[in-house]
Amino acid sequence: MTEGNREPGIENPVAGKPRDELAAPAVALPSVSPWERIKSHKVVQWTAAYVATAYVFLHGVEMVSGALSWPHFIVRVVTLILLLGVPVTVTLAWFHGHRGRQRIGGSERAILAAILALAATVLWYLGRPSHEVYDAEVQAVEHNAAPSADAIPTDKSIAVLPFVNMSSDPEQEYFSDGMAEQVLNLLSKVPELRVIARTSSFSFKGKEDLDVPTIAQRLNVSHVLEGSVRKSANRVRVTVQLVNAADSSRKWSETYDRDLTDVFAVQDEIALDVVRQLKVALQGGELPAHSSAASLDAYNLYLRGQHLADQHTSASMAKAVQYYKQAIAKDPGYGEAWATLAYLQALTAGEGSNFSLAYEQARGTAQKAIDLDSRLPLAHLALGSVQHQYDWNWNAANESFARAMALDPGDAEALAAAGSLAITLGQLETSIELCKQAVARNPVSALHRAYLAFSYVAADQLDKADVEMRTALELSPEFSFGRYMQTVILLQRGLPAAALEESLKPSATTYRLTALALANHAVGQKDASDNALNELIEKHAAGVAVQIAQVYAFRGATDEAFTWLDRAYRQRDPGLIHFHVDPLFQSINRDPRFAEMLQKMKLPNVRHDQLSAAKYPL
Repeated sequence: MTEGNREPGIENPVAGKPRDELAAPAVALPSVSPWERIKSHKVVQWTAAYVATAYVFLHGVEMVSGALSWPHFIVRVVTLILLLGVPVTVTLAWFHGHRGRQRIGGSERAILAAILALAATVLWYLGRPSHEVYDAEVQAVEHNAAPSADAIPTDKSIAVLPFVNMSSDPEQEYFSDGMAEQVLNLLSKVPELRVIARTSSFSFKGKEDLDVPTIAQRLNVSHVLEGSVRKSANRVRVTVQLVNAADSSRKWSETYDRDLTDVFAVQDEIALDVVRQLKVALQGGELPAHSSAASLDAYNLYLRGQHLADQHTSASMAKAVQYYKQAIAKDPGYGEAWATLAYLQALTAGEGSNFSLAYEQARGTAQKAIDLDSRLPLAHLALGSVQHQYDWNWNAANESFARAMALDPGDAEALAAAGSLAITLGQLETSIELCKQAVARNPVSALHRAYLAFSYVAADQLDKADVEMRTALELSPEFSFGRYMQTVILLQRGLPAAALEESLKPSATTYRLTALALANHAVGQKDASDNALNELIEKHAAGVAVQIAQVYAFRGATDEAFTWLDRAYRQRDPGLIHFHVDPLFQSINRDPRFAEMLQKMKLPNVRHDQLSAAKYPL
């Protein structure tokens, strides 16, 4: 405003005063620390009140969820929403906690919008059902029972399909199956011939809608042997044909009419003719020797046992044992019956609680078979299993498995057993290779896929382990050990919610309880984890000391883990043969007691050595 425009009656208060008088000194404001500002805005009070309210609300949701069996993802989503509410509460407190102002300014809107946008993104990604996250991380696998990629079909590969029962009595099916299996077993002893194991070959039984090329592709072989058996009175007619898998053309066929007393000779004859058609060289020009029953009655009882054992249920295997024993009673010198009984006993010895009684029984049976006929590979395999899982005599087990593989180079069971021993010895790459070979010979066996998956777990190759285990579970959805293993794999891959969903699926009690205790702990469900662990201890402690130790180690309860590991050692729990490579024990492997346990069992500290292979002969 100029001098001429000044309103009348108003004086200029600064006019005529010196410049120094015009510059009055500013008042010095006291500095305020960030913490003082946070307290003045009541950020701490608002946040504490929100956290307390959210905690009570979340536990209420968990209680209702448990009572009404809501899906677990509901609790997970609520938890995420409540967590994302914390930055919103802090923002609101900062702008409104000081003087209780209600009006929202532009900067506050921008901050809240950014938080909500971030919250929506995180909630969408993490709030998805775990199976979606899982599927997004792992590409879908074509579960068509495909064998290992390392098994390339050659002209010297074959699958023996179950022979069709053409007898008037349908109960004679066990006999036609037995004939096919005996031919298969003879062929598998030929070193230059890759023969698919019975489990995989017989999995196509009754599936008439599948043609030979499809079956051959799934089993990765170049030839398929089909056949039929007609048994009448004291005569048997066996018709077989060798089919070229590429074009379904018949390469060779033959019919054998024999007296039943010649049944063993005709099996040898069929196998020898197949070998000749495939132009496979035989050492000495003959098939490897094998054990035969002295009587048809003993042979029939043995085949009935095989038919039941191949159903792989507890009840059927128990009945199979009785048939093997009856066959032995009929013919005490029947080495093959002794060897098969020994293998079945060794296979199930670790499933009970009295390990000493079960393994010693298997040892005695296996030794009897070897005394009768040292050329029986299954007897050496059974003895090696006892030496590995119970004696913890690695050198003796190595010799037994090597002998079994020398007698039957194509036996998937022996390859898998040798692979398991390689894990024990810290030879992880060797184990993977042996288990791959087992899968190549038995590609639709869930158990052999699981062996390979565990080899990958031990070697810390979790993606490959996951693929193999998912394949195993598709092949056998009721595979209890597989469900438990898949839970562990998902936990190691950082997918606890998916692991919990896996653990909730039906499986055998001890595996289910162990999986539930692990997975519930991983997602913060303490009560559910405790309940599963307590039930495992109260009802099954005698046979699952290693699994109980796994749960405690996973929780970080080191003393309790070693208490149960010591108990497992005293009980000679077979689960200890792989505890040193088990990722569930990784949290305690730096404890001096871990090294002491390894020293007592003469095991390499594989995890401590960054998974480097120990130098042991195999």
